[in-house]
Amino acid sequence: MATLLHMDVSARVERSLTRSLSYKFIKEWQNHRPQDQVITRDLGKNSPPAITENWIRAVFTSPNDLTTIQKDEISLSDKLLLSRCKIRVLKWRSNEPNSSCAGNGI
Repeated sequence: MATLLHMDVSARVERSLTRSLSYKFIKEWQNHRPQDQVITRDLGKNSPPAITENWIRAVFTSPNDLTTIQKDEISLSDKLLLSRCKIRVLKWRSNEPNSSCAGNGI
């Protein structure tokens, strides 16, 4: 079983060609590989927060030395990173020409 990360990055929620194409890709993938898990991240609707000085300081701090505030600061990135560790297939598409990549074993 593979885990596929599906990321929508277009800010256009309706009438988005890239959203439509990626949705079709996911449906086709699931038709051929129903046992696989699909993780969806919609960065157009739910953008991650900007990286801050406090976040940078926290990620360069030893886990044993993290304060509660630092743990809170990096909790989202840790969660996203852990889900990324499960992914074996990555399909990415953006609105920019020549900006798609697909890989197996990533």
